[in-house]
Amino acid sequence: MIHVKKESTSMYFRQKSTTYFVYKTLLNSSILYRLPLQIKRHFEPRRELAYYHCFQNKPILVNSTIVSMKMVIYFLLGISLYMCMDSARAQSIATDRPDQTECPSIVPKGMFQLETGFQYEADKQDSVRLRNFTYCTSLIKYGISDYAEIRLIIEYSGDTQLFASEQRQKSHTSGLSPVAVGMKLAICEEKGIIPKTSLIVHADLPYFGSPEVRPKSIVPRFRFTMSHSLSDRTSLSYNLGAEWNEADPIPTHIYTLTLGRNLSDKWGMYLESYGFLNKNLPTDHRVDGGVTYLITNNLQLDASAGVGLTAFSPNSFVGFGCSWRFKR
Repeated sequence: MIHVKKESTSMYFRQKSTTYFVYKTLLNSSILYRLPLQIKRHFEPRRELAYYHCFQNKPILVNSTIVSMKMVIYFLLGISLYMCMDSARAQSIATDRPDQTECPSIVPKGMFQLETGFQYEADKQDSVRLRNFTYCTSLIKYGISDYAEIRLIIEYSGDTQLFASEQRQKSHTSGLSPVAVGMKLAICEEKGIIPKTSLIVHADLPYFGSPEVRPKSIVPRFRFTMSHSLSDRTSLSYNLGAEWNEADPIPTHIYTLTLGRNLSDKWGMYLESYGFLNKNLPTDHRVDGGVTYLITNNLQLDASAGVGLTAFSPNSFVGFGCSWRFKR
């Protein structure tokens, strides 16, 4: 038998009002302080058993049928109430996938978040059919404070080319894309016309990845992520940024614009337009849309599809994935 001091227990539970409310409910219903010493048959009629009072150290005699039924009922009601209130209080996961628009939210301090998925792109240029498979794209985030998170991006992809000829030649390459590390820093919260804003910086490292695509030096990229709440269920998000590569010192500018809506407490959807602009390359504009399903506050599934709007864009692409938030 474990003895619990009443003073220390009360002080602990008063620190969290929800837990303290459940504690008081259970205490008043004779659950916490009437613990069975000898229970052979919970529902045997008129059988008297000895129970122990934890706070006053006094044995008492009660009717086992009445107390057992009350214990079960109040216990289930108390646990259900606590779970409902805890679920409502918990913040749902905020992800950077499946759209191209990164969200300004920061992963809670001390928590990891894994966002992983698969994407397929199809394109055709003259007599060549191109297929790109991103077998595993993974973003790993960890909240180091209320205003910052660290990020790690790992992707494994493959390209297939089909040549329309009599012999129908085919080529395929695959490998690990350059590993990127970075941070997301919160700048400001939404206030009136000022959007919720964060800054994301990444760097592709020359130390990891397949030799064919690994850069010889550190390659930077950045984005400003912004979001407006249009209503309780609708939001407008957009990104502005740039990225570089070793072959071209001219940066490629990035823009995204997403309209998102919560269809219910579990389902969400979005429509998005985004593109890449480089003065030395043709423009690349695309549109896509998708749905998300929240299994729990920390687990979400997603699916998306889109098309290219310019000749330099892929004809079509689809993807699906999963996001999971957990404590270390």
